[in-house]
Amino acid sequence: MDFSLAKQKLDNNMLSKIVLIHGEEKFYIEKYLDLIKNYYHVQNFDKYDISDFEHIYSSCETIPMFSDKRLILLENCDLTKTGISKNKSSINSLISYIKDIPEYSLIIITTSENVFKSKLFKEISNNGNVIEFNKLNRNQLKSYIIHYLSGKKISNRIVDIFIEYSLYLIKNSDKTLVDVNNELEKFKNIEGEEITEDDLNSLINQYDKNIFDLTDSIASKNLSKTIYYLDIIIKDQTDVFKTFHMIIRLFRNLLYTKELMRLKFSQSQILKKLKISQYELKKIQQFVKNWRYNELRFAIHKLYSVETTLKSSPVDSKFYLENSIMQILAKK
Repeated sequence: MDFSLAKQKLDNNMLSKIVLIHGEEKFYIEKYLDLIKNYYHVQNFDKYDISDFEHIYSSCETIPMFSDKRLILLENCDLTKTGISKNKSSINSLISYIKDIPEYSLIIITTSENVFKSKLFKEISNNGNVIEFNKLNRNQLKSYIIHYLSGKKISNRIVDIFIEYSLYLIKNSDKTLVDVNNELEKFKNIEGEEITEDDLNSLINQYDKNIFDLTDSIASKNLSKTIYYLDIIIKDQTDVFKTFHMIIRLFRNLLYTKELMRLKFSQSQILKKLKISQYELKKIQQFVKNWRYNELRFAIHKLYSVETTLKSSPVDSKFYLENSIMQILAKK
């Protein structure tokens, strides 16, 4: 759900007695919880675990003394199939209680994990509210960035570069708007009216920038730069798999772009299929000429083999990843 629509539902007093707030965008979940507290003039939530129905019930049945509602928060609940099964007794009691929750109480359940479409989910859908805050899409994120930096001039190109460096839209990325905000805040206090590429390069998180410098070096088959950036990144980043998955993503995009160009797909069609920005596509199309099909297929198979080895064997991850990339670049 769009955050503004969720806010409108709250402002119009349309929340029912039980609300499930879930989704990948933790920033909006936290922000919405603050709005709920302010709307009902509550200082703090009564916080309980979803496994503790007795305390949940007791809190719900207690009339609030100094606020409009008693707010009961079941935070970061495990609503996966396993989590539902683990807390089956308490959840069944909660399901039976939903229709009897007093008008003066509001139960709020939050989770950023996948939600299993259980009986609890169906009961809340039918007798409460389900609000989902997913990550923004590219156009929404662009609008968000421009609005956040209102008062500063920023070109579409710089916004596109910022989005790539932020890693926010990368599949399976753990980046949220909290991370985006932390980066954007750096640009609010620059002296000039316009944010330049120099500003971007000097202020952006260095790991986020270095990872794209690394993938650009690999894509251009620049051996010395590849070793340089790989060494920096692995020293600074304990999670080798984050770097590894960005390299896999590069070769997938190179292979798909090469094939789609061969099939005469238009720019807009390629963008839609790959779900990347115009800025990134232009870079990839420049690099595609460096790679033959057999090289790209070798790279992808090699990297999947690397992933299996890293997960199953006690190898030196830095050396193994570096050596594998060298083999890919040396492939003829």
